[in-house]
Amino acid sequence: MVVASAPLLRVGLERAVLAAGLQLTSEKAVAAIELHTPDTAPIGTGMDLSVGANQVTIALTAIPEPETWRAAWALLAELLDTVSSHHERS
Repeated sequence: MVVASAPLLRVGLERAVLAAGLQLTSEKAVAAIELHTPDTAPIGTGMDLSVGANQVTIALTAIPEPETWRAAWALLAELLDTVSSHHERS
């Protein structure tokens, strides 16, 4: 699940999810990982990823399944690759 206050930011986070080979869920569905910006409160999934301009914070409320860890790793790799590519072009 992706939550962001700004529509363009939400689209960017959704793009990272899809590029990592993951599926988006609706806000009504239970998600294994919640991805959001620091200005948006988490809703209480098992794994919460808060993505800011210079920081990613991972909060766990339950022990994730190995599949969830793999998904989070793929998502982090995509997010960090995107940031790295952006800085290389600047």
